[in-house]
Amino acid sequence: MCGFLGITSSKIIKYKNFNSALQKISHRGPDNSSIWIKNDSKIILGHNRLSIIDLSNHGNQPMSYVGRYKIIFNGEIYNFKELRKILENCGYKFLSNTDTEIILASYDKWRENSLQFFRGMFAFAIYDAKENNLFIARDRVGEKPLYYIKKSNEFLFSSEIKSLLELNAITPKVNFDTLDYMLTRGFTKNNNSLYENICKLPAGHFLNYKISDEKLIINKYWDLNLNSNTISKKINQIEEFDSIFKEVISLQLNSDVKTGVLLSGGIDSSLVTGIASLKNKNIKTFNVSFPNNSRYDESIYASQMSNFFKTDHYQIDIKNIEPTIIDEITEIYDEPLFDSSTIPTFLIFQEIKKNCKVVLGGDGGDEIFGGYRHYNYILYLKVLQKFIPEIFRKLIKNFILNKNKYYFKGENWVNNLDLNLNTNLPTIPKYFDNKEKIQIFLKNKKNIFNYKNVNKNDKNNNLVKSFMYENFKNYLCDDLLVKTDMASMKNSVELRSPFLDHKLIEFIFYNLNASENVNFFNRKIFIKKYASLYFPKNYKFNRKQGFSIPFKQWLKDSRWKEYIYDNILSSKNIFNREYAIDLMNKQNKGYDNSNKLYALLILILWFNKKKLQF
Repeated sequence: MCGFLGITSSKIIKYKNFNSALQKISHRGPDNSSIWIKNDSKIILGHNRLSIIDLSNHGNQPMSYVGRYKIIFNGEIYNFKELRKILENCGYKFLSNTDTEIILASYDKWRENSLQFFRGMFAFAIYDAKENNLFIARDRVGEKPLYYIKKSNEFLFSSEIKSLLELNAITPKVNFDTLDYMLTRGFTKNNNSLYENICKLPAGHFLNYKISDEKLIINKYWDLNLNSNTISKKINQIEEFDSIFKEVISLQLNSDVKTGVLLSGGIDSSLVTGIASLKNKNIKTFNVSFPNNSRYDESIYASQMSNFFKTDHYQIDIKNIEPTIIDEITEIYDEPLFDSSTIPTFLIFQEIKKNCKVVLGGDGGDEIFGGYRHYNYILYLKVLQKFIPEIFRKLIKNFILNKNKYYFKGENWVNNLDLNLNTNLPTIPKYFDNKEKIQIFLKNKKNIFNYKNVNKNDKNNNLVKSFMYENFKNYLCDDLLVKTDMASMKNSVELRSPFLDHKLIEFIFYNLNASENVNFFNRKIFIKKYASLYFPKNYKFNRKQGFSIPFKQWLKDSRWKEYIYDNILSSKNIFNREYAIDLMNKQNKGYDNSNKLYALLILILWFNKKKLQF
């Protein structure tokens, strides 16, 4: 797990601050930092290494291969030992025991098709001196980030935006299309950042950049085909899944440093812990506890599973969080993220850093097994639409909204009463509608806020499976995985996610009907059935607690109130103070605006620090 920065140009590169730009992401790889400059000074590759596999200097990057290739790589190829045997049988020889060298040899043999062989999380760039070409790829799900800038005569790319900004290659300006999207969904798009000239390489894509003629071509190499009719009842689904899952855990436990597991006590993390404990005895587990708020505290369940699987358990108690943690969060994240669980996520990785360099987590379980309540709700909505004509649904919607002038629980679903589910899916999460965006700020730019429901139901005629796919491609990739990558790497910890192995994902999506995961009353039906083989008999399968914070309760604390009012009233606040104060006043009167207030606080602090031009 590492961080990298690169520049290619058809002219001599003149960036004198490359070292300081690479230093900006030193947290991603504190074990070694190296730079390679091509003889003609038209290519610079920089790499910060977090040593996980082959801790020797042989694993340092940029890494050369057969005098032709140079690579900078962030991530892990879990099946690299298997690929090494295949390549050795083809006559390839290796100087290290790293997965990095396997990527290079695979690319030499199979070119772009090498991506089909990799099981792992990755973002990497390979320079081919013979072809004068740059090949860049990102993993299928989007666990590892890749940002780039395309300019006349230059192409710049990095693991984080902050290193690109340090180069001063562009004037930081707001991408209003992305801003519009972000204010609705709480995260940015999968191909564009909030910066006008900084793009993202989407998950499951690769690019080729011909340096001599500055030609950039982007291609997709992986996606889920939800219209595939591969579901077969001939296989024993539980046995097949058990075999795949145990294989994935074995692959992801492979490390030359200490490895642990994030254990919330929920089904997903407990399963990872249980299977991992079969492989590694007395494995370390980590949990966040909110002792002052029982609603958000799952420590009792984490302790139960730790005792059952006999792990070496660490509990991080979060009692009195100072509001200034938000300042730290906005420094870490390159783009605003309205997900308040960034706070406990960052804090738990601070603790893990003291004990482990690698941890496994349960990310992806809710998306592939149907763990969210909104999967039940969309089934209810479908029934309503079947029996209640659209005109009456609109009347019901308007009546409820007019009666409840302020935000209320379930408002998003009321807004979706008249949504055509044959063509569209509900937008979840959703923070601000177009009217609220105009109130928040930029009244003179009100025409930029024209967000349309982009969640088209065009992937599959099964509503739940289409919704799961949408969450998988957007919310998981651009919210959850960004949250965990940035928080873990800020603390120089590698997070691995067994449920995001592409073979496991394909098995679930292609071999289970949606009804085997979700029905009107239940969720995660399949994985609960599987987990019952390994869990204690008294485990509570029907509870559901997301990884979140008691921000609503924190807003009653005078320290938090003062902090929020100070930032709202600050002369540096570019947003509508009246709107923000109105949200706070309603919160004080008992309305729940906590999600909107957290989002607005992030916006105020982030735009104050980043100073983007409008």
